[in-house]
Amino acid sequence: LRRLVSAAFTQRAVDRMDRQIADVVDQFIDPLRGRSGVIDMMAAVADPVPGTVISRVTGIPAFEDDEARFRKLAQRVVRGSVPFASHRSKRRVRGALLELSDWIRTLVVERTAEPREDLISDLVHAQDEGDRMTESEVVMLVAGIISAGGETTSMAVFVTITELLR
Repeated sequence: LRRLVSAAFTQRAVDRMDRQIADVVDQFIDPLRGRSGVIDMMAAVADPVPGTVISRVTGIPAFEDDEARFRKLAQRVVRGSVPFASHRSKRRVRGALLELSDWIRTLVVERTAEPREDLISDLVHAQDEGDRMTESEVVMLVAGIISAGGETTSMAVFVTITELLR
């Protein structure tokens, strides 16, 4: 599995991801340039950037509020999965995780038939000595990226911005 995931991270794919990340950061930072007064950096940058980056890199369509919906589902999964989450948050995780997994599975099927320039396509079509990832493995990996990357990155961005301002 590790070899197959590594095979998806070609230099071309990494360069594409680098451009996507820069575009997302610019999308959220540009409106803040030249503004004065109090800016809620958590709401304006730290919270939306990681989920938007993950959605762009993986290939979640950037139309009809899909990125915002994806971000909310991802945040619900992550926030309800931590040990100190409220009982309400923990109950909401299952539904959000099922919806997110179904959504990713649909994209895996689409990208298998018609590849695009995104991580899901790269993972679906990665080969190593004739081996390929299964549909379920791709779904689990992308769900894992969402879980690992969303909330932790939001907090890291927030702490970094706070320290830079100090």
